[in-house]
Amino acid sequence: MEARPRLRRGPGLRAQLSGARGEELAESYLRGLGYLILGRNFRVRFGEIDLIARDRQTTVFVEVKRRDSTTHGQPEDSVAPAKIRRVIAAARVYAARNKLSDRPIRFDVIAIHATDSHEEIRHHKGAFAT
Repeated sequence: MEARPRLRRGPGLRAQLSGARGEELAESYLRGLGYLILGRNFRVRFGEIDLIARDRQTTVFVEVKRRDSTTHGQPEDSVAPAKIRRVIAAARVYAARNKLSDRPIRFDVIAIHATDSHEEIRHHKGAFAT
């Protein structure tokens, strides 16, 4: 019996590349605003945080959504309650591991709508709370 290639779980390669591009844009955008980037793609068993940054004294956990089309709505519309719960759970782990319990935290969403000519960035500060 011939071995078959193992299928990857999750989004396809095109979606993964689009997501990585979005995270690069979001990181550059935040650096331009004076944020200090602390981490990228922090993963735990039950969730992931795209970007972790510091805005003055506040630790900011950032969910990045990039879309090439608005056929299925705006990028930020895809941050569903289940995703929010996973981001918050992962942020709690990150905060505990890095002894951040005494610092203020915030959850932001950066939505990127890409067209042929440009990429529009919308930054939603405090998009959701714990």
